[in-house]
Amino acid sequence: MTRRREYKRRFTRATFNSLVRDARRNEVLEALSAAGPQVVYARLLAYGRDVGKYERWRGWAFYRFPEIFGAKPRSQDQNVEPKAAPELMALIEEWVALRKRKARPRQRE
Repeated sequence: MTRRREYKRRFTRATFNSLVRDARRNEVLEALSAAGPQVVYARLLAYGRDVGKYERWRGWAFYRFPEIFGAKPRSQDQNVEPKAAPELMALIEEWVALRKRKARPRQRE
């Protein structure tokens, strides 16, 4: 295979995979939005607590909520107990895996 064909094939496949990933991310966000803010916030709290790698899981849930709904959680949304429900926890786990992470700024030496 020539260099040009290999380059084209590799980047066409990568572009297609990213489009599929974006489409799936949008489907998951729509499903989470349909569940409602209080339910999703309770599930985010449960996920952050149960995974255990988030020491400050309440803060983790607070800052992930706007990525789904576009605004900070209201006070009535925040006054919920963490609840783990299997149907939405699978969506939360998938959303965490698919979400776009902000690039960290490079450290200048």
